[in-house]
Amino acid sequence: MENIDKEELIYRYVESYNAKDVDGMMKCVIEDVVFRNVAGNVVNMEVYGMTSLRELAEKTKDLFRTRKQGIKKIDFQGDLVRVDITFDAEFGIDLPNGVKAGDKMSVEGYTEFTFTDGLISSISDCA
Repeated sequence: MENIDKEELIYRYVESYNAKDVDGMMKCVIEDVVFRNVAGNVVNMEVYGMTSLRELAEKTKDLFRTRKQGIKKIDFQGDLVRVDITFDAEFGIDLPNGVKAGDKMSVEGYTEFTFTDGLISSISDCA
């Protein structure tokens, strides 16, 4: 898979994520995709397979009234692609930790993608 194809697929996935288009996101990943959320080098969430990723995406899409993941830089490292991102969002619901609907957040981090058979095979969101 050429780097330009990987980049196009990443942009398609991120655009679908921003639009809360779960079907569009799933068109970008393989059946046995792995998704991880990593904070401070600790994996705090991990799901395996398209069905589990779809369930997570459906369950969390209303957490934010608006959300935008922006791509700052793409670094191709062999089979791994590291994407530096910005994430700006407005919460859509109140949370038990005191966050209220309407509160805003802005963070920077990176996402690592790997690919198999022309699709995304793993996604690791890191902060």
